[in-house]
Amino acid sequence: MHKVYEINPNTLEQLYIVQQLTLQEIADYYGCSREVIRARMIEFSIKRRTVTQTLQTQRSRDKMSDIMVVLKHRDYKEALSRFNSKYIVSENGCWEWQGCTCKGYGVFSFQGKEVQAHCFSYKHFKGPIPEGLHLDHLCRNRKCINPDHLEPVTPRENLRRGESPNWKTNREGRCKNGHDMSNPKIRKNGTKTCRECANQRWRENYYRCKKMVTNWNPPEEVSIRVGQ
Repeated sequence: MHKVYEINPNTLEQLYIVQQLTLQEIADYYGCSREVIRARMIEFSIKRRTVTQTLQTQRSRDKMSDIMVVLKHRDYKEALSRFNSKYIVSENGCWEWQGCTCKGYGVFSFQGKEVQAHCFSYKHFKGPIPEGLHLDHLCRNRKCINPDHLEPVTPRENLRRGESPNWKTNREGRCKNGHDMSNPKIRKNGTKTCRECANQRWRENYYRCKKMVTNWNPPEEVSIRVGQ
């Protein structure tokens, strides 16, 4: 059983004559084959375009394609000019971003979108970022956009190298207060915490409660006089 496509003759004529789409583009629009569109055009008595009209359509498309290439190149050139004006080179070799930042990373507008400055820098100077990898700042400076200070790594490796308290503790073997984490305290949910910090918090809470109890004075007895 052949599938029946609902094709309006006025719409088909609008697409073919006014918008000057090709048979393949119209077929893609309706989700059918070119043979179906050609048969419907014969059925609806829609005249085919002349060779001159087809050539004019192709030339206009080629011209528009060239214009879009120029516009894209112009946008990239303008973005690169803005990019080069928004950083300064520090003594340690970092390219310090001076523009807007988001969570410590430099950002700027490119083709109507907000892009990260260090990603734009890596793509421009070294090439595309491998799929599934993140850029790690070897200098640990989020504002740096120097492509030599960026390395594509896996998300897990990027977190392991970062300054997150949990990963820093696992990497250095010490908590944020400098206590040894070789014998951590295991919570009920399976997470680890510093035993010395937990004991210190317990002692502080114990003496705080003890001091409150020691300084607590019961209220004076209030005599209630019953009406005479």
